[in-house]
Amino acid sequence: MVERDGKTIDGKIVFEEIRAGKIWSGGFDLNGDWVPLYTWHKIHAGLINAHRLAIERARARGDIVAVHLPMALASHATPDDASLRAFTHGPLVLAADMGPADATFDDIGPALFDAAPPKRAGGVGNATACQAKSTLGEALQLSPFFRQYDRRTAVYFPNFTASEWNAQKESYLKAQDVHRDLARRTVDVMFPGEMQPERDHQFKASNAPTVQLHGRSARKLKAGEHFEVTMARRAGSAVLQIVHWGWDAESKLGISVDGKLVAHAQRQNRRQDKFITIDYPLAGGPASGDGEVVVRVDGIEGDTDVYEIRMMEAPAATPTIGIRQAGALAGPI
Repeated sequence: MVERDGKTIDGKIVFEEIRAGKIWSGGFDLNGDWVPLYTWHKIHAGLINAHRLAIERARARGDIVAVHLPMALASHATPDDASLRAFTHGPLVLAADMGPADATFDDIGPALFDAAPPKRAGGVGNATACQAKSTLGEALQLSPFFRQYDRRTAVYFPNFTASEWNAQKESYLKAQDVHRDLARRTVDVMFPGEMQPERDHQFKASNAPTVQLHGRSARKLKAGEHFEVTMARRAGSAVLQIVHWGWDAESKLGISVDGKLVAHAQRQNRRQDKFITIDYPLAGGPASGDGEVVVRVDGIEGDTDVYEIRMMEAPAATPTIGIRQAGALAGPI
């Protein structure tokens, strides 16, 4: 059975239409959500079936086979944030060209107005190209993501109404500045629970099982257990950042770098429904120039899930150990 225009029809009717050369296709969804790989699979599988039914059979002279694949522009909101959207041109995922992939990107990620989504660029030989203008007035060139393997791209775009942008512009730009500063200062970053990052950083553990929350992997540490990773570090003062879940209260960790205790991280009665980033200032650095250090995390009391470890250059003003939320120190541990 097949659903068409809100009605259920016999699937045989569709295959008879295909045999007669009447073929068309639109977008697909899975449980009402946009799923790119599912869309590609359905398109390709449908074309294979159409080829077998309409072409791989004896045909009379003058027979015509028409395949209609509408390439409509569509917007797709992410499941957990309706204001964050991606755009497709038929089954093709569109991406904005943000420059060469091997060049440093130190700009603000593009946002769009609800009333000004991407539009077709037009022009001969430019059938899949689209254009848009960001909330800051920048001209954006969008083309199929798969073609931009050597380019830095933006696929998901925050969307604002005019009134929302007027109210949120300052905070949005400030948050972008925080992210840019984080990128500039980051020397190395490691994601516990992820296979390749753990191999790249020589992950070793006594017993720290992998867990997941909100799409992020982590390693769980119980009292008496530990893990360690090798991370790059530049000469001079640094900051070690560790990301926990806000409900991992009533817990205590030991943080060491190259065998030297940095801090006993103890958090009590700080239950929050968000990821929490804690900064640990590190004095000194490698004896000569840049180098590597071994970061060890020991479980002392309770259970703690560690989602991210980041080694950074120290800021201009070295912070005290503190919990960082939305880019600001919220107070000592």
